[in-house]
Amino acid sequence: MHLFNPSADTVAAAIAELQLPPGDGVIAMLCDDDHEHLPAVIDGLGGTPTIGGVFPAVIADGQRQTQGLTLRPIRLGGLGTHLIPLAGGNEALPEGTSSSVVFVDGLASGIACYLHRLFAANGSAVSVVGGGAGSLTFERRDAVFTEHGSAMDHAVVACSPSPVSLGVGHGWQRFAGPLVATRTEGNTILELNWRPAAEVYRELVEPDAGVELSIDGFFDVAKGYPFGIVRDGVEDVVRDPIEMTADGALVCVGEVSPNSVLHLLRGSEDSLLAAAEAASKHAVAGANPGPIDALIVDCISRTLFLGDGFDAELERIVATLGTDRRHVDGVLSLGEISSYGAGFIEFFNKTTVVSITPTTSSGHG
Repeated sequence: MHLFNPSADTVAAAIAELQLPPGDGVIAMLCDDDHEHLPAVIDGLGGTPTIGGVFPAVIADGQRQTQGLTLRPIRLGGLGTHLIPLAGGNEALPEGTSSSVVFVDGLASGIACYLHRLFAANGSAVSVVGGGAGSLTFERRDAVFTEHGSAMDHAVVACSPSPVSLGVGHGWQRFAGPLVATRTEGNTILELNWRPAAEVYRELVEPDAGVELSIDGFFDVAKGYPFGIVRDGVEDVVRDPIEMTADGALVCVGEVSPNSVLHLLRGSEDSLLAAAEAASKHAVAGANPGPIDALIVDCISRTLFLGDGFDAELERIVATLGTDRRHVDGVLSLGEISSYGAGFIEFFNKTTVVSITPTTSSGHG
């Protein structure tokens, strides 16, 4: 969809223009630079079933945008949208749900545990795609919303009877390891191989990066050296270290379970772009013939690593979708969500997820 100014009037007009069938709704994706307009956006929804998030940037018509709002119709068939606390709620989705879009507070703890409960309650019969909302300043404030209001520490879930085809890839390659996360607390790694985590990380990264790691400048260097959690038969699941604490711990986006086996990863522009293109091709190959809608969930830290090269990543993704496409939009997220491997729902970092749904006869995906 096109980009809108995030005011109540423009949102209401856009909703009216969509002419949604009864029981259907929208995915609302708001740029963090316009967070102050979130109450007006919710007001403009006028009760339309909505799953929404505030993200560092959005993708509208295949282009990266750092200001504004994009709306995307979603077929709900009366199955609705739901606001669920990450600490524990009713994760069983309504009968008839084939796919689900999930936005979570990307700076909250307990995301991976919530996704594990979501999978346990619904199994592999429901395909899930989504991402972590929030600010690149890492300031905690309401990040997800529905037509009824906004919240922190929650997930918003849209349930659809429509099938989806998913592609996932990141292109980061093993650089050092294996390492064992011998002591962790949620999304914080306290020890690697029974030593302070920051001490081990510095010994591996500083010689390769050619700089000394400091607490203040940590993320500028660490964005190029994420961790990979080993998964059998598929790419490592990336964890992005975003903070080094004074006591030698490493804070990541997403949990790291105690005794997880990790590798240190690094990448190149070529490897990341090739992985994003492959993810899109995989989604296209699994989709039904005919017109398609594409929802892209791409990590904001990929843009920080690639710089101007990120536009080439989007161009490659869009090119793989072919000409029989309509909506090509999405978010630049703090963590990506997708069914993966044997159907388990994973929370990724620094990863590209492409979701494709068939268009409906009413013109809404």
